Amino acid sequence: MAGEPLLGVLSAIIIPVSTIVIVLRFWSRFVLPFSKFGADDWIALASYPTVIAYCANNLWWANSITNPQSPSDASLKALFIKSVVFNVAITIVRTSALLFYRRIITLHKRTFEWLFWFGIFFNTAWFLTLELMRIFACIPLRVQWTPPLPDGSDNGGTCMSELGQQLLSAVGSLVIDLYVLILPLPMLRNLQLRMAKKIFVFLVFICSYFVPLTSLARTIIVIKQRHNTTRSPKWGNSTTTLWCLGELAIAFIGISMPAIFYLVRRWYHHGTSSLFSDRDYAAHEKPQLQTPESGESEDNRGAKLKNLGFSGSSRERLFRGKSMGGG
Repeated sequence: MAGEPLLGVLSAIIIPVSTIVIVLRFWSRFVLPFSKFGADDWIALASYPTVIAYCANNLWWANSITNPQSPSDASLKALFIKSVVFNVAITIVRTSALLFYRRIITLHKRTFEWLFWFGIFFNTAWFLTLELMRIFACIPLRVQWTPPLPDGSDNGGTCMSELGQQLLSAVGSLVIDLYVLILPLPMLRNLQLRMAKKIFVFLVFICSYFVPLTSLARTIIVIKQRHNTTRSPKWGNSTTTLWCLGELAIAFIGISMPAIFYLVRRWYHHGTSSLFSDRDYAAHEKPQLQTPESGESEDNRGAKLKNLGFSGSSRERLFRGKSMGGG
């Protein structure tokens, strides 16, 4: 199991990186002229300690493994906690992403509300399913942190197939991640923008939640481990844990990228002093785009365009979290 040292190194790196990301996210919100904080920000903040806890537990698990063929009590307990914490962390991060979409999208509001609540329900239901499956993976429960017998069988109980658990978790994560990624794209497609700007906006959303690739990679890794069908979940696997760590890290960083992009653009266009002020530099800029609504006055269209965020400092307002749409 040569992946433990790499897992420990990456976990140690992600802890300070995650701290920097959440600080930059809230710094970006502090310098906003309006609409500073939303539910997505507070949920992102709530996910931060779970990300740190997951990384710290990975360090504990990696350092507790002395003999991969004979796991210790400490390594088995760390493995159990690691799985539980990962499910909590990734669920909270996905919730923050969904809330961010709800905050900025007002086009097709009724349809989006249904899709949003379905996403929340699906994400929460899947979390509960995985947690129950993980907690009751072995009967009796103590078998999960009891070292196996010399022949590899479970000591004093029975456990679900490791492959079955990991495959179900990976496939479910892939489906949810794709749903979260695709959810806002049809609404964004209807924006009346030049192609270059439309492509940019699509890229921002894709980059801000580009997790399905890691879920897909984890699924492929698990499928390739078909020979592990009879192994109990207590054995663990550093390769799949590495992909879980990558999935969580990319998701956590991704949900804060729009806010960080806004901070970078603000610095680029208005200098360092703008990072310590909530001045609205775009307040007096004239809108230059046309909205899809017809029969509206110029003033009304201009106001809506300003809310859309694609006039003057166009992408700046998108990264602020201002609503995108006509409402």
